[in-house]
Amino acid sequence: MIATAWDDRPPFRAVLLKHGLSEGQLVQLLKRELTPNAYKLWKTRSGSGGAPAKPRKPGR
Repeated sequence: MIATAWDDRPPFRAVLLKHGLSEGQLVQLLKRELTPNAYKLWKTRSGSGGAPAKPRKPGR
């Protein structure tokens, strides 16, 4: 399940539906199982668990 959530290809909602978890349950699972840096990276990439990921400015 963690590998599916980590992968960028499936949409976030598809991961939730496939495994029957709520968004909060998946976030708590990843927060518990991933290292703090890996969790922060996943959160930024997925736009989950708070404010959506901010788009990067061109040239940065």
